[in-house]
Amino acid sequence: MPNRILIDSLYRESGTPENYVIKIFNPIKNIKSVRLLAASVPNSVYPIRTGYNDTLNFTYSGAKTATLTQQNYTGSQLAAELQSKIQTAIASTNVTVVYNSQLNKLIFTESGGTAFTIATQTTTPYCIKALGCAAAQTCTSASFTSTYQVDLSYPRYMICDIFAQESFGEGTNTAFNSHSFVVPMTTSNFGDYENYNANSFFQQQERMSNISFQYINVKWFVPDSDDTGLLFFNNVDHQLILEFTD
Repeated sequence: MPNRILIDSLYRESGTPENYVIKIFNPIKNIKSVRLLAASVPNSVYPIRTGYNDTLNFTYSGAKTATLTQQNYTGSQLAAELQSKIQTAIASTNVTVVYNSQLNKLIFTESGGTAFTIATQTTTPYCIKALGCAAAQTCTSASFTSTYQVDLSYPRYMICDIFAQESFGEGTNTAFNSHSFVVPMTTSNFGDYENYNANSFFQQQERMSNISFQYINVKWFVPDSDDTGLLFFNNVDHQLILEFTD
């Protein structure tokens, strides 16, 4: 018989909105499967994130880096921030960056006769994906336009891991069953909520090993990271509806 449970991270026993433990009022017994029916998740993940895609490697009279501030950006704001950090790194205003809204691309200009070159990315490789640049793009007393479009849509989806704790107690039992679900982030703007509802075309259900439990650990990830890439919802809570079947 299906048991549907609304989980609200606001009422967690411990943790943060990205990684928390919540207690179910009545223990659930002999569960064989779990399905994600719905989710209401804040679109509050910054498209530029510290340690993930915030640092551009480039050369200008030697190897340099420009580290962007972690926050939300428009294309124009991104260009201004990038220009500021590049000029600080080279101690000169000879490199400028502007955003072309019609192309959705960045235009880099060097005016001092020294080659400015996008380097192979070693610090945070995903930076040039956000900027639309490609390694080896260069200019000397000239300009170049980024090869690809600026991409501030990150992340396009998130992964929600559900860990069902078999123990009814609050002790140190670590016997967790792990189940992963995908929540697309495709219809909302930054600052809004993304609402996911299962339908006949996209249903996510995972088998469980006939377990009983009273605690659930919910943990969110970006699609291309493990624990070190844990999402940061900026302290905004979210809701899930799970269906457990015995």
